[in-house]
Amino acid sequence: MRTEGLRRVRWIGVWAAMGVGGCGGDTDVDTVNIETESEVETETESETESETEVEVESETETPPPDPFAVRPMTLRLTTSYASDGSVWHVGAGGILYMDTPPSLYTEVDRDGDCRLLAGSNPFCADGCSDGLCTAPDVCTPWPVDASAGTLTIGHPQSAVPPITLPYAPGGYSWAADRSTFTAGAPVSVAAAGDTVPAFEGTVVQPEAIALTNYDSLDLDGAAPLTLTWTTPAVGALTTTRVRIRLQQDRAQHGRAYPGIIECDVADSGSFTIPERLRAAYANRDVFTCGKCPQSFLTRYEKTTVNAGGFVLDLIAESQASFLLTFIYPMH
Repeated sequence: MRTEGLRRVRWIGVWAAMGVGGCGGDTDVDTVNIETESEVETETESETESETEVEVESETETPPPDPFAVRPMTLRLTTSYASDGSVWHVGAGGILYMDTPPSLYTEVDRDGDCRLLAGSNPFCADGCSDGLCTAPDVCTPWPVDASAGTLTIGHPQSAVPPITLPYAPGGYSWAADRSTFTAGAPVSVAAAGDTVPAFEGTVVQPEAIALTNYDSLDLDGAAPLTLTWTTPAVGALTTTRVRIRLQQDRAQHGRAYPGIIECDVADSGSFTIPERLRAAYANRDVFTCGKCPQSFLTRYEKTTVNAGGFVLDLIAESQASFLLTFIYPMH
């Protein structure tokens, strides 16, 4: 395997820092040992002994993929929308990790299409120059990131020229403050090839999304916490999904959020957060609003690409952000 383009990562992107690698919490599982006999001896009434081998075929259903699992190699095309529907930021890029990066978040509960993450903020006396402090005085190194050569992002239905992203330590990154990707149109991502061989994939840019009932949201639990949003136009994409991400107050810049609710749901225009997760999330002791974080509503489309044995996800997403605390929205 080529070693050019392999570097240790000293920068952490928001998705790696938020622990979107599908990590699970500690779960107590009762283990049951089942002894089976591959040979069953049967004896006839005439006392004629014979051995009969009995083969039992067990049908094991393949579990569905975890919707929260994110491949170490993921590239994103993100269009962020303001509350008035205008585009305020467009970004493209990602890190092609050779392994799953460490995280400060652990899944502590799951209910249906949602899960609750708990964040931790351990202290490492000597700091972590090339890793993440994942336990007291324990620095977990970042995995090596790989180069796929220069990326070219094409969007033929847009007036903006193709985007060229050269590889740099820490992955690929590009940003603009204008509309770049046309909703409902295909976007191509092609790599020239390096440690990760050349590849090309296409993903469709989803339509814009907007939260439609912000003023009625309330964490207190007096009513179900239901979010509603604009649905795609008739005849538009039918394979998009929506990711809801609610983030507790962190009180200090740079620290992990105490808790996060993530939901991955059908793009139906409405979803109610499970009450058990809402109750655990709505902890007033945490919401001091020292640094009120944004929460996100994201419509996305995903394509998987195989590049010479390396598997990558290409994700195009339209995102709306909002504040949800015991102060905002003001009632």
